[in-house]
Amino acid sequence: MTIEWKDSYCIGEESIDRQHRELFQLANAMFAAADQSAMRLCAMKLYKHVREHFADEEALMKMVHFPGYQAHVDSHNRILLGLNTISQAIGNNTIDPAVATAFLRDWGLNHIPKEDAQVAAFLNKQ
Repeated sequence: MTIEWKDSYCIGEESIDRQHRELFQLANAMFAAADQSAMRLCAMKLYKHVREHFADEEALMKMVHFPGYQAHVDSHNRILLGLNTISQAIGNNTIDPAVATAFLRDWGLNHIPKEDAQVAAFLNKQ
C-alpha cells in the first residue's frame, strides 16, 4: 500500500510543500518496511520530520494570522498522539499494520488536502 502525492495538495509555500512531499515518502517507506526494526526506524524518521514540519507550519500560520490557527494546532496534536501510539505499538511488537496504514492514509489523504488546503486558501487571499 502507498499513498500518492498530488500537486493539488500544494499550499503554495514551497518549504511546506516540500515537507509534505517528504512526509508522503516517509509514510510510504513505513508501509514498505520489511520487518519491525525497519518499521521502527521509519517511524522515528517520520516522527522527527513531522515535529519539525508542524513547527514550521504553525510558525507560518501564526505569522500570517491564520484565523483557524488553534484548531489546526489541535489537529496537529492529535496526529502526534496517533504517531506516538503507533511508535509504542511498534516498540512493543503489538503493531496492527491495518491500524497504522489507516492512520497514515487518513492523515495523508485528509489532513493535508483538506485542513492544510484551508491554510492555502488563506495564503492565496493575502
